[in-house]
Amino acid sequence: MRSSHRAFTLIELLVVIAVIALIIGILLPSLGKARDAGRSVKEISGISQVAKISASYSLDFKDEVIPVRIPKYWIYWQVCDADMYPPDPGDRTAKLTRDTMRTWPWRLIGYAGTTIEGAWVVNRAEYTTIFARGFTGRTPEANNRASYPDSSFVGAFSVHPSFGMNGVFIGGDANHAAFKQHGASRCGWDNIMPGRNPRSMGGMFYVTRTSDARQPSLLLTFAASRAADVSGTGFHGNAQNAADSLLNKRDGFYKVLPPTNIPRSEPDHGTSYTMLAGWSPTAPPIFNPKLNQSTWGYLNARYFGTVATTRFDASASRMKLADLKNMKYWDNWAPENTNNATGVYVWRPR
Repeated sequence: MRSSHRAFTLIELLVVIAVIALIIGILLPSLGKARDAGRSVKEISGISQVAKISASYSLDFKDEVIPVRIPKYWIYWQVCDADMYPPDPGDRTAKLTRDTMRTWPWRLIGYAGTTIEGAWVVNRAEYTTIFARGFTGRTPEANNRASYPDSSFVGAFSVHPSFGMNGVFIGGDANHAAFKQHGASRCGWDNIMPGRNPRSMGGMFYVTRTSDARQPSLLLTFAASRAADVSGTGFHGNAQNAADSLLNKRDGFYKVLPPTNIPRSEPDHGTSYTMLAGWSPTAPPIFNPKLNQSTWGYLNARYFGTVATTRFDASASRMKLADLKNMKYWDNWAPENTNNATGVYVWRPR
């Protein structure tokens, strides 16, 4: 007796497989977009939190914007101000010193006291990678302080948070002609005077107080970033070298650069500056992760071809690279530095 159940023919089976493949082909892009949408929300949430912490820092520190990269004078000789040294994550009873505190991340997270994964490093795999480096190379220093090499977790995070600051124009960066005015500190020693800079080094072209921001809803503070891995590079040669590598890379960098020529200087003993292109002159308008990180000044368009950004008023949004070419988002004094007839921006000392 024959069975009443008929088996699939080969053609019918192939048709079913083709239909399933078609459905998968339709669904996968949608699933990918949904996944990216979720990650995009997480990124915006993270950068918003960082911007609000930075704004709170300014309120608590007499309107001062946190400096992006500080001169060594403030670390090695301003010992009368113990509060400036952030907590050592390897030993909370000690403080960090030397290169790991020169950039803003540990100084700001030391103020906030929040966990790193989530807001400061939004990618879990990225955090796992740098945290695995541990606290190797920790060196005890005087006055219950400690230093770390760039091959450690502490050194890596100091340079590779998920978001970079607009440090040329906001807060100031010792590698970009900021913090060059010498004078007597309150401790009685020769030091660098905060809030002052000789005109020969560009003057006060950068914002150091929140009250000086003329368009808080426009002026860029933080942006999604990327760079070459700092490990084993001597902190990118004291931050003098380009952070480019497509093989050894990190999904974050402490600074982002504007799309114009900007001053570049020796960080600690510089008495003059040269001009450096913030973006590559051949940078295309569409983001391509296969191009060097410095192509767009270390900006990172992680999702939907757009860059997560915040402004002085702590508002956050996603911006296209084409929009970020407008210097009104970068420089507090962009109107004065822009030719009204041609619309061309040129950086000038103040």
